[in-house]
Amino acid sequence: MLEPKRMKEQLQLFLEQDPHEDAVIVFKTTRPPSPEKINTPKGWDLRGYAANDLSIFRLTWSYLSVTQDKEFLTEKIGDQTVKERLRVLATDWKKLLREPSDKLADYGEAPNLLECVPTYIHKVPSFNSANVWMMREYADIIDLTGNYTEASELRREADNLVKAVMTLYEPGEGVWASVHRDGKRVEMRHCYDFATVGRFMAADLSPTIRQQMVEFVQRELLTEKWMRTQSMLDVAAAHSDRPDHGPMGAYDAWPAVTVDALCTLGSWENAISFLRSTRVAVYEGVYAQAREFTGQGGVSMMPRSGSHSAEAACENAREAGPLLRPSSIHCSDIYPGWDNH
Repeated sequence: MLEPKRMKEQLQLFLEQDPHEDAVIVFKTTRPPSPEKINTPKGWDLRGYAANDLSIFRLTWSYLSVTQDKEFLTEKIGDQTVKERLRVLATDWKKLLREPSDKLADYGEAPNLLECVPTYIHKVPSFNSANVWMMREYADIIDLTGNYTEASELRREADNLVKAVMTLYEPGEGVWASVHRDGKRVEMRHCYDFATVGRFMAADLSPTIRQQMVEFVQRELLTEKWMRTQSMLDVAAAHSDRPDHGPMGAYDAWPAVTVDALCTLGSWENAISFLRSTRVAVYEGVYAQAREFTGQGGVSMMPRSGSHSAEAACENAREAGPLLRPSSIHCSDIYPGWDNH
């Protein structure tokens, strides 16, 4: 928020978009023209990134929180106001209910979500928990305008969605599951569920679940100087060989959002200690897309060099011993027979 004027201009551009349409805005020579009317398809319509609703809402929420620019809420975006656009973003998940009986939004396939994790699809806890937060925050916004009835209804819907999200928890494990369209339930040992549910639904979690989630992250994700996005015990670890969202490194934002969730869940001491340990990551340069374990006791912004395989991931994991906290996780856990090579 160092340049709120420019941030506001960016928000106006983002709010003009159909958040379910694409992952990017293309600038060919100049800013795309503003639409006179915002049109979106009816029914399940996710064609871009699942994160778009949350990203645009949270950016706008941050701008409003910092600047207190309440007049922005009444400014026009096409044929709607900013306030109306925020309502769309907070409730867009309802379009992603594929069946009338569904209680959780379906966020599409791997390209809509984490791209490289084949099991992280369909009804996932991360963005469904974000919907809880968005509805509650939007309710607070319209409370300011005296629309108490709608605010109360949104909070009721958020509470009901909490109950649905909680059905995805894996008791005793500290992790969450996805439910696929064929009805199959798949356990996911991934940092993004920790970061989102821990940040957006912390008050809805029991002390036991909070502790189990923190223990999972400390046990399976945090290393001496960085972290892995996905546990090597995840059922899809051998098929998620990318350093940003898989088991052999982390997207550069994941440590920050993991620390955010640790603090929100009350684990401040662990969060600060881990954050300080990651300072070595910037010794080679500024943050970029991701850091990957190199096998030399460090992390690096490495080119991939064609090593997109479970064998390469396991070899790196074997060599990266100095990075790992003591555990009983072995390459054979994700690639049977590897230790016999």
